Amino acid sequence: MIKRLLSIFFKLGLLSIAIFGLVLTYQNYHSVVEISSYFTTIVNWVSVIVIIYAMIFEILNLPIKGILYFWYQCVIVMFVVTMFVYAILLVPYLIQQNIGYEVFSFRDTIIHFIVPILLVTDYFFFTRKGYARSWMISINVLIPFFYLGYLQVYDAMGGRFTMGETTNRFPYYFLNVEAIGWGVFSVYLVGMLGFVILVSWIFYTIDRIVSTPLKPLYKISKSK
Repeated sequence: MIKRLLSIFFKLGLLSIAIFGLVLTYQNYHSVVEISSYFTTIVNWVSVIVIIYAMIFEILNLPIKGILYFWYQCVIVMFVVTMFVYAILLVPYLIQQNIGYEVFSFRDTIIHFIVPILLVTDYFFFTRKGYARSWMISINVLIPFFYLGYLQVYDAMGGRFTMGETTNRFPYYFLNVEAIGWGVFSVYLVGMLGFVILVSWIFYTIDRIVSTPLKPLYKISKSK
């Protein structure tokens, strides 16, 4: 009972921080549609929905499984991927471009680091495990392609992304085929898909191991 209460309050706190991060994301931004079209923003919105459902299930003392568990692990995987992409790819690029973007800002720290870390913490301490399935890894790999498909529709409808003084058809430089070419784009894409598979496999493996009772290393035989 105490663990359930802690889980509910932890999820409530996580939900509040995630919503606060979204408020900071939209604050003073000139286009709601544009900011909503960034991958990180989409993942944050999905995380809010998943956390709400997870909290309701916890209140009802029901395990998170099936399609909800898929989205739960999917959000964790995508958060981990975006966290590394931000730190390794975007931050050096933004510093080099010198466009006045504040890297590791309060907002970026919340949406790229604090919320993902808290979500992983919720998984390890408060979520019933053993519901991950191998097919979830395959679906996770399709998520980036769904996003690329969305960007095609967004572009066809005249949507653009603004960074500093420039306007672009692509939200991230590593997706800008016109600037980096198909060869470099393919390298980035394969690398990210490989990372998605790796993080998904690690999550699946941990989920299976943690949910399986440890067998004793030896048996104490009864004396005859």
